[in-house]
Amino acid sequence: MRCFSGTYIRGTWANRNSDKKPTILSAVVEFLSVPGSQQEIRYFPGLGTKYGMFEKYLGGGLGYGIENVILAAIDDLATNYSPQDEIIIIGYSRGAYITRCVAGFLNRLGLPQCDRDIMRRQITIKSLICIDTVGSLGIPRTGLFGLFHTISPPMRKYEFLETDIGSNIEKVFHALALHEYRGPFQPTPMHVPKDRQACLKQVYFLGSHRDVGTLSDGGSLGDIVLASILQQLHDVDIKFNCEKIAIQFPRSGTNCPLSEIKSHDWVHDPIQQSSTFLWGLFGKYSRRPGVLCKDGWVANESIHASVRLRSYGVERTHKAIKGYLIRTNPDQTYSWHRDKRTSTSGANDAADACIISEEPFGEYEAWLHGITLD
Repeated sequence: MRCFSGTYIRGTWANRNSDKKPTILSAVVEFLSVPGSQQEIRYFPGLGTKYGMFEKYLGGGLGYGIENVILAAIDDLATNYSPQDEIIIIGYSRGAYITRCVAGFLNRLGLPQCDRDIMRRQITIKSLICIDTVGSLGIPRTGLFGLFHTISPPMRKYEFLETDIGSNIEKVFHALALHEYRGPFQPTPMHVPKDRQACLKQVYFLGSHRDVGTLSDGGSLGDIVLASILQQLHDVDIKFNCEKIAIQFPRSGTNCPLSEIKSHDWVHDPIQQSSTFLWGLFGKYSRRPGVLCKDGWVANESIHASVRLRSYGVERTHKAIKGYLIRTNPDQTYSWHRDKRTSTSGANDAADACIISEEPFGEYEAWLHGITLD
């Protein structure tokens, strides 16, 4: 397994004296540390985590040096890969961008063999997991800074490299933040041909970009994303350290009925404000599920069940999804429909008619939250 952190993130789970919040990826690394297992884990810290002003501000701020991380990951795989291995890649933020670049490299070129001048072809990725992919490299193209893209051609070398899913990937899971409004943090969706729709899940979760990628000791919205990611890993037979799982999810196995909405206080954790005055200079962007369309391809978007749970019960300060209404389907499942009365576009806007299905809790995911699905 290869894990790639986001900008300025080194991974702080093991450092209890750190004033930084642990990330989902650092937690995953801990959970997969199972004595006696054959699970090999590599963790790549994010851009801007090395010492030095140049690397901190140009690497972290503009994404310079990202090619070095991609090449380091390819080199690591080339050195350690065996044909019987199963590859799982996870990334958050710009780290998710890196995972998609690595996956694209393996699909197009294969993997170089460290002792030969040939490439291994047909390198399969068992699971690709991305958390709110950010491809904002170089000077932002939103807000006041969009002008730089017209006068600075070198910036275009950092355009997003991979947005579609290669045939070498078996399963893809992409967690997206619903409440991120910063212009440079626009979501970078994935697409697949219609005949491969089943291999892709793109799921919206409560919270900002930071909410879906970080954790806190008192509980946070990141726990919801973490549980969903652990479900994806459980589905491909990854083994977990049960003692560490129990520490992070103290309610696991308590079997509280899902209908008891007031008992699910974890869906009402505060959403961190993402857009400040300084970020406002870069422009704003409101995420709208169901508009990530591409001709001939599908994005397979859904909205996590925890979003619906937040719409009920205790008082809240954030609307779950502005402009969308929840409906119960004849088969007792749920779906979200865009409310035409909130549309700012013409009557023929496809977004007005969009219907987004709800992503239900998986069995292991529900067990982690201490809820029953019956």
